[in-house]
Amino acid sequence: MNMYKKHYKITSLIILALMLACFAYLEDQILNHVSYVEQEVRCYLNHVSVKEKNIITDLAHHLTAKIKN
Repeated sequence: MNMYKKHYKITSLIILALMLACFAYLEDQILNHVSYVEQEVRCYLNHVSVKEKNIITDLAHHLTAKIKN
């Protein structure tokens, strides 16, 4: 019975390590995608009027606040 608990703990630690590695990978992929989208938005903003930039910026701040909450 004691050997079973030891194997269970080792297996649990391995699974936890794999899950953390997957989450770290996914976080990196999400951050890369967000960075790409941010670059595209900046490029787009270079071609719009000041009024449109203000509207887009206000919307972005509103969405960011919603995501953080």
